[in-house]
Amino acid sequence: MSKAQVWRAPGFEWLPGEFDALLAEFGIEGEVANVFVTLRETRFYVKLRRLRPSSSRWRPQRWRWLGFTPYRKREFDVLLELRAAGVPAVQPAVAAASFRGGVLYQELLATVVIEGVRDLRAILEEASVERADALCAQAGATVAGLHRTGFRHRDLFPRNILVGGPEGAESMTFLDCRKGGKSWRPGRNFAYDLACFDLWSGVLYPSSARLNFFAAYVGALGLEQGNAAALLAKVARQRASLLQHRTHRKRAVHKEHQQWAPAVDMPPVRWEELTSLEAYTTAR
Repeated sequence: MSKAQVWRAPGFEWLPGEFDALLAEFGIEGEVANVFVTLRETRFYVKLRRLRPSSSRWRPQRWRWLGFTPYRKREFDVLLELRAAGVPAVQPAVAAASFRGGVLYQELLATVVIEGVRDLRAILEEASVERADALCAQAGATVAGLHRTGFRHRDLFPRNILVGGPEGAESMTFLDCRKGGKSWRPGRNFAYDLACFDLWSGVLYPSSARLNFFAAYVGALGLEQGNAAALLAKVARQRASLLQHRTHRKRAVHKEHQQWAPAVDMPPVRWEELTSLEAYTTAR
């Protein structure tokens, strides 16, 4: 791949040599492609992205002039930071970006595949109430661990949490972290994370699972009533904003608009609802 930049994670220095063919020409049909590649008995999930001509003129130049980082490289950096802080995140292996005439043209991120996992959204779609309660409580405690380190995800929807692992493990792992990183406005950014997850309450999982999620989160962080109530109020405002945007965007498709009707009717979570739950006492 001419005029390419390649970044390797520790332990994966051999990858660029064996990725030469892939890096030379990503082989994207369209703008985005995701493929699985197996090298040296290790399976990788490779995210490939080619920029449209209209977006590859100004934005990549702005990245260079103002010091911004291409999306795949940014996600690569965030994943390394999360793992160094002890946060369960997918293992990045290599990131690459190629340029034409000094303009970013296409980019790549390869992560190590975790065998035996499914995303949380797919599991919740078919889970019983009891199973949903337990999964959301576990998710709340896992997100609390993320926020305790000072990091935020910024795209914390159930589809971006993997559940499972080798030999039937039930651990949770974060993925799709390109918007995340250290938070310089913890209260607001953490509330946004929680609102992203809470957006699906009433649509994907029942109200009992919703309460278990927040009970485990508040309990794991040891938040007192005043701080917890203030955070829940911020979450409610962020959630309302997200929901308004989503329903407006989908209004042209009546079926999609109807999908969010249960979410609109969900009241804000109150502190008093959380402290009596087992998820709260267990997390503390």
